Amino acid sequence: MANNPRPLQAHVPIIVGGGGEQRTMAIAARYADGTNQGYMPAERYKDKNRVADEWCEKLGRDPASLERSALLHWRIFSKARENEDRPNGAIWGESQQVIDQLGEYVDAGAQRISLAIRPPLDWDALHMFIEDVIPAFR
Repeated sequence: MANNPRPLQAHVPIIVGGGGEQRTMAIAARYADGTNQGYMPAERYKDKNRVADEWCEKLGRDPASLERSALLHWRIFSKARENEDRPNGAIWGESQQVIDQLGEYVDAGAQRISLAIRPPLDWDALHMFIEDVIPAFR
């Protein structure tokens, strides 16, 4: 099968997303460069990483060679909203709350975190994130 234009890098990373513990995690451990888990609390994310580790060990792979990433809902607003929906796997609140929440995912094994930011976009909240939260993880 042709791939035109060809990728610039010699190896295009394969990231397997999904939380299936029997098939998806086994496929990630056998073939992937990384695994991505989405929209779950940090404690459940930690459990998924434990399962990925177990699959790596069963297949003779160093678990540290499998990059871990998390996908989270963006629920950050510059002004508090009453009855705001806070789904599982969401970050919300003021700067320190967001730093603490992201830190839980880092502690649970996340090496990379992606945020699903959907409209309407609160530009003040985005600036807060850029100015206060991102520097905490550099």
